[in-house]
Amino acid sequence: MEKIEDIFNEEFKNWEIQLPIENIRLRQRGSIEQAGWKICYLFGLDDKGEYLDYYAVHRMTDDRHGRIYSDGTCQSLRAMGQWCLLSDDPEENVRRQKEFDAGNQLVAEMLKAKGFREP
Repeated sequence: MEKIEDIFNEEFKNWEIQLPIENIRLRQRGSIEQAGWKICYLFGLDDKGEYLDYYAVHRMTDDRHGRIYSDGTCQSLRAMGQWCLLSDDPEENVRRQKEFDAGNQLVAEMLKAKGFREP
């Protein structure tokens, strides 16, 4: 768990955000609201080992969704899209908006399945 803690804390070092030690010890899910961030996290286990999943939202940047394994391996996971690139073609805009919305819906369902609240 030490590598998970170190990597997470380094990711949010600029905002002096750290995982609560007691939550790490108990492998207890939680959330952090600090310095404009809302970060939800939970612990899990799969065939690669123990991990921490987190979803971080800040209004000044893109959402972050990641997994950190106890061996230090990090995996970037799909996060909510923040904006949809439009074109001069109204029909193309409809297609792009549908694709954008479907992608965000998929992320919302994934987060809900993990037990995170929607961002």
